[in-house]
Amino acid sequence: MVKGHQPVTTDLTPERLAAPFIVQPDPTTSVLHQYSRMPDAPASELNSTLDRDRVWVFQDEIQELLGHAREGMSEFAMPASFAARMARFQLVDDIGGRATVFTGPKHVRRAQFYARITRIAVGHVHFTFVGNWNCGTEDNTIGIDGNIHGEFDVDSTAQRIEKFRAYAEALAWGGGNPGHTEMPPKGKFKLVFAFVEANDAAGRSIPPAAAYMQEYHDSWNWLTPGSKG
Repeated sequence: MVKGHQPVTTDLTPERLAAPFIVQPDPTTSVLHQYSRMPDAPASELNSTLDRDRVWVFQDEIQELLGHAREGMSEFAMPASFAARMARFQLVDDIGGRATVFTGPKHVRRAQFYARITRIAVGHVHFTFVGNWNCGTEDNTIGIDGNIHGEFDVDSTAQRIEKFRAYAEALAWGGGNPGHTEMPPKGKFKLVFAFVEANDAAGRSIPPAAAYMQEYHDSWNWLTPGSKG
């Protein structure tokens, strides 16, 4: 097959040579570190490990959040794309080599994230938020149901997240691929998640696992019940 194809050449411009080989966030995008663990799983090589990912929060979502600054302390729905992204790609079982994302039109059954502004200062706005989500395959053999709460500070001039702290707990079930991942425990098992800002160079240089997907930004938010899309 190789002998039957004539070789071709191409010129690699300096721009192409300098381009990153993995997708990078726009300078205006805020980045979070995500950590997840299965705390009650039987001790094993993979299921007992700490898993890591990144979350991208886009500037249009920050602008939408800041747009509520005139509403006082009342609760409001967080951006629909953020809620959908968290439910479909981030708050999922990714322990033991598994990566159970929910990309089907009916996979997200609920993604309700609400925030309120608790403090406004010159150049800074402080938010608290709570959320709950429920996802599963159509046959319900794989699923997750959980709650999250946290707080974050936004630089209202740069329109970027300065500080972020959040914690989530969920019950998940199913998933895994025999021979390729470690299988999860039978029945429902507990997952916990922690999120902090990733303003370091390393955090911004490693994209979220699902960032290669064109749909990562909007995450089909119009199909997500409860996200106010």
